[in-house]
Amino acid sequence: MCYNFFLGGTMGRIIQVWLLALILVGITGSALKAKNDSNSDFKFERNWKEALENGKKNGQPVFIDFYTDWCPPCKKLASTTLKDPKMALYFNRQNYILIKINPEKDREAENKFKVYSYPTLVVFDDKGNEVDRILGYRSTDALIAELDNIKKGIGTLKDLLSKYKKKDRDFPLMFKIVDKYIARADYS
Repeated sequence: MCYNFFLGGTMGRIIQVWLLALILVGITGSALKAKNDSNSDFKFERNWKEALENGKKNGQPVFIDFYTDWCPPCKKLASTTLKDPKMALYFNRQNYILIKINPEKDREAENKFKVYSYPTLVVFDDKGNEVDRILGYRSTDALIAELDNIKKGIGTLKDLLSKYKKKDRDFPLMFKIVDKYIARADYS
């Protein structure tokens, strides 16, 4: 009797159609998710020393994402901003070399770059000089805007020090300068 109800008659056909539709939606959804999760437009280098050297040699800017496995903002950055096709397009157009480093697994990198907050995004120019650091999570649009400002030299430590030397010595400017030094763990 149950067999006839589920597989036979009109009700059985309706159930079969619905089951088939659910299976197709599941397969299609899985395929789309796999395509979106492939992250094929992001190529993160493994060897940071080699990548930094290649950036200098080839005149390419370098972007380093310092993350940890336990850090919720790092996970959000990795699963949203750094998987966004818009972000991939930006990095490709700007010709960035991308590096991901977990300082808990690479103590040499942690000591060299003096990273103490996660995520920390470090930007190097095409000559291998550190230009700026971005601390914390950023959405795609916010990160692109910040990277554009860094490329233009707006809001970087060099820019802020230049303003300070021109006698523009207000407290908000001084606090921004101190924040930049703290982000670099430069207390000298």
